[in-house]
Amino acid sequence: MKKFRFMPKLAAAIVSATMIFSGAVPAFAAGSATSVTGTSNTFNKYLIIPANAHVPTKTFTFSIKPADNDIPGTSSTQEVKKGIGSPTVGSASFTKDSTETFSSLQEGDAITLPSGYKYAKTSVTVDFSNVTFKATGIYRYIISETTNDPNYKITTVSKAYDVYVTRDNNNNLVVQAYVLHDGTTSTVSKSQAQAKDSGFVNTYVNSHDLAFEKTTTGNQRNPDDTFKFTLNITNAIPNSRFAAKADASNENTKNITYIDTDENGEATQIVYLKTGERFAVYALNNNASYTVTEDADTNSKLGYDLAKINWAVGDYDTTLKDGSTIELSNNAVHDDALTKNAQFNFINTKDGTVPTGVIFAVAPFAIGAVAIAAFVILKVRKAVKQ
Repeated sequence: MKKFRFMPKLAAAIVSATMIFSGAVPAFAAGSATSVTGTSNTFNKYLIIPANAHVPTKTFTFSIKPADNDIPGTSSTQEVKKGIGSPTVGSASFTKDSTETFSSLQEGDAITLPSGYKYAKTSVTVDFSNVTFKATGIYRYIISETTNDPNYKITTVSKAYDVYVTRDNNNNLVVQAYVLHDGTTSTVSKSQAQAKDSGFVNTYVNSHDLAFEKTTTGNQRNPDDTFKFTLNITNAIPNSRFAAKADASNENTKNITYIDTDENGEATQIVYLKTGERFAVYALNNNASYTVTEDADTNSKLGYDLAKINWAVGDYDTTLKDGSTIELSNNAVHDDALTKNAQFNFINTKDGTVPTGVIFAVAPFAIGAVAIAAFVILKVRKAVKQ
């Protein structure tokens, strides 16, 4: 009888145990405790430009790969594993008309902004949705900028990107954080949180200003005479906007504030200047080409001769690629590769001949008039005395 009394107790114990263990199963269901899939995250891309410049149209591209080696932990640092799988990284695009600029640092932007510069920023997406992590740890990847353009100087080409995989209170694997480091070999401290790097920073370098003005000389010059110029720009950054300023009174010129290049990096702008007026284009890229042509028909109608150009005093770009001096030719000034600022003056002359014989022709009459006046004065004085 004791044997049969034992069986119900055994059955009850089995049921209880089954309920206990079955209650734990959902925590590990569908592999949630044994693996976790990555998500997407972003980092910032900064472009520093001169304060008087527009944002050039530019796309920066990146690559991502697992780090080459593990970094063993020490008494003060954590182990860092080389990454797994094949995540992807997007690109960073800046455009002339849709990118906001900042003249002072915004919250969270820990970059160095030189005096006389402003910056633009955009975000870049890193996607780990096709990477599955099956153990806790810090997984390291290397993100590198692949864009190679001499007009843009980058501070750091490659940076470490760490993915932190941990377990939560329910024993589930979770991706806790993504951290970008300034460099590729950063260690991870056990005692303090790792600060995120701000992102990749490029500076628009080797930009140059172009300016020209008008001066008239000669005894027949008229300060209200207006001269027509055609500015042609080639080999500039395609689909970009360059700031311009016109110190001019002409209605068609005074409100010009920028010049846009086409898909070939070319632009044409008509400019009208009076004597003493000036036109400038700012932050053209290195090796851009320009031609400034003064309209010969206008000079002919106004009676001026375009005698020469004068370069501004200082260190300006006055030579061509072959080292020869830039000179006035067919009413035009041309530079095939701008490597410094350029500033010059178109000088027009309008002289007329003054007939010198006119003075002698009237002289006898003038002398006669003086003699007659003297005679009259003497006669009047004599009459008064008498």
